[in-house]
Amino acid sequence: MNGINEAFEKIVGHKAKLIKKSTGYEKYIKDVLKKRGIRDSEEIVKVFKMGAVDGMIYDIGAALDFTKQKHSVDDWTSYKKRKEMLMKLFAR
Repeated sequence: MNGINEAFEKIVGHKAKLIKKSTGYEKYIKDVLKKRGIRDSEEIVKVFKMGAVDGMIYDIGAALDFTKQKHSVDDWTSYKKRKEMLMKLFAR
């Protein structure tokens, strides 16, 4: 893996860990669910956090224009790379 990919993975991994541990974000998710009459659970909260991280990976990858650099860096906007990263970050 080249330096750009390593840096991207390290930065996104750090931000994802902050999202995973954020009690404020968890409270926000539970409040939104409660207002909609949906019972919250640990799994639903986890899915919301995964969605936030997935969106972050895509947005950062698109902002860095990885889609046009397919041969020199990994395309972090692709489903395959995002799924790979999410599985690594949210493995049980």
